[in-house]
Amino acid sequence: IDAALGDDDAAGTAEAPLATLSACVRRFGVDLSSTKTLPADDEPQLVCAMREGVYRHEASTPLAGVDHLLVRPASDGDLVVFDGTDPVDDLSWSPHGTWVDVVSAPLAATRPEVLVGGRGLMCANESAISDG
Repeated sequence: IDAALGDDDAAGTAEAPLATLSACVRRFGVDLSSTKTLPADDEPQLVCAMREGVYRHEASTPLAGVDHLLVRPASDGDLVVFDGTDPVDDLSWSPHGTWVDVVSAPLAATRPEVLVGGRGLMCANESAISDG
């Protein structure tokens, strides 16, 4: 798996890596949980080897009942980071109309959460907040 160079439509080999862990689980995993079947002792373990990189779309990868799974770096020393956030660049910040110490920026969000300092915030619809 290679976040930068992979393609989820690829073969899933070292030469043609997938882009996401979820694609590895979907393509090669066997759902043993739904049948409550234990894997045979000689059944090979599914290994999803991840090349160094930041994986933004893996924060909540469903395992879809797949057991007998090992997720590991592809090579010794590879740093694999599960980030789960979207990069935000070039925002145009402006003072809030009511609160002096607050600034805001329009953002076309692709995720329904906001993180500040590593902690999630509950966000309210600003139009529903009464001023004062």
